[in-house]
Order: sequence, then C-alpha cells, then structure tokens
Amino acid sequence: MGDRVIRGGKGLTIDTGIHVPLIGYWRGKTKTGLVTDTLVDSTDILPTIFDAIGAKLPVKVDGQSFLPQMLGQKGHPREWVYFWYNPLPGHGKEQYHKTIFALDHEYKLYSDGRLFHITADPEEKSPLDKQRAPEAYRKLQAAIESMGGN
Repeated sequence: MGDRVIRGGKGLTIDTGIHVPLIGYWRGKTKTGLVTDTLVDSTDILPTIFDAIGAKLPVKVDGQSFLPQMLGQKGHPREWVYFWYNPLPGHGKEQYHKTIFALDHEYKLYSDGRLFHITADPEEKSPLDKQRAPEAYRKLQAAIESMGGN
C-alpha cells in the first residue's frame, strides 16, 4: 500500500481493510495509466453505469457517478464516504461488530465519536480530540447524520 507492506487487515475497518483499489476500463474512452484518488463506494457503481450509457436513474440513490474522473476530468468528486459495517456472525467473526463511520481523504469519524487523522495514523492507534480538527469533525458528523447512522 504505497511504500508500506501490509499483512492482514481484511475484515477490519482500519485503512488496510477498506482501502481497496478500483480498476475501471472502457475501451476507447479511459486513458491507460490514469490514477486518481477519487473516493468511491459501492453505491457509486450504478450511477456511473447510467452516466456511461447516457440514461437517467429512475429513482434517487445515495451514489454518484465517477465517470468524469475515469475519463480524466475533474467531475464532482465525493467529499466523504459513509460505511455501515455489519459482518455476519460465525466463521470466526465473533471479534467483529457493527460499526458506522465516515471518512474523507484525511480524517475518519466513527459514530461513537472517535476521530482519527488517517493519513498520519492509518492503523488508528491515537484518536484525536475533536477540537484538533473541528471542521473535519463537523463535516463527517453531518455525513453520518445525513445517512441516518447515529
């Protein structure tokens, strides 16, 4: 992951468990070697497909298209992504539990109030007091509330 070698982390809510590359290819449209730091989550797939075929979504969805970024344009990148993590019990998953959080490129806020500076502390070992990053705290708390994740 960048210059770090990662062993394990799958199934965890820290960066090593959720930072997953997305590879998009559209012959004749996407540029080879294009890399972007656009925040994307699974709710963005459907709007991107509809955008690519030039159709309007028949209903309102939480996701948004990242097609412009795939085409090398600025687009309207997300300011944050929201996670509602609830692994199914069994098969050795007893140590995992329901967790809600939102993050941007620099900070992550859990619904229980823990705030992390994830670029400086990707393993989330040192929570921050919300006063150290009040704007990030407000933005991510509003994101969690907007998704009903209190």
